[in-house]
Amino acid sequence: TSPGVVVMRGKVAVAGNPQFDFLIDSYWPSYADMVEKFGTFLQREAGRNGRRRLDGVATCNDNVRFSSVRFATPPTGGSIPPLTAQATAFCEFNGATVADAVSMAGALGQNIGAGAAVASRSFGGLRTPVNSGFQIRFYFPSFPDFGAGIDRINQNPAAPTQENPISCNGPSLWAAYLIHQGNN
Repeated sequence: TSPGVVVMRGKVAVAGNPQFDFLIDSYWPSYADMVEKFGTFLQREAGRNGRRRLDGVATCNDNVRFSSVRFATPPTGGSIPPLTAQATAFCEFNGATVADAVSMAGALGQNIGAGAAVASRSFGGLRTPVNSGFQIRFYFPSFPDFGAGIDRINQNPAAPTQENPISCNGPSLWAAYLIHQGNN
């Protein structure tokens, strides 16, 4: 009943003022797989407080979000490092499409030497208008690779373009810890 990949993201330098210390990202290969496995988990937890396993360790809330994640740079299928750097930013479409966002993420990911994805909210979380925004995610092989990628983009900044209406907020840096990687 587990997802294909589970990553815990801890704050390093996070934009805004989030009221949490870490996030858990669980990735399934499809919604059908997620519904089947998450449904089994919910049935097992029925009538119990599912947080009991974390008592004394963490306080969790019920603000679960489901997002559709589109990889601009497809996962390599290899092993995910146990600790790596991840950068994220919330962006607004401003008339652009998801395909435009994925293309932008892929180009930027290539420039900074990172895997790239676009996550658009499907269910849960804060109230936001549908199709108004997305989160761009960059997965670096390591923290030194993150540093080299940011140095590269700072030395050769991209020129602004009129063709891309997408705007993004200041990015966040996370320490991403691999919790689980399966073969489902």
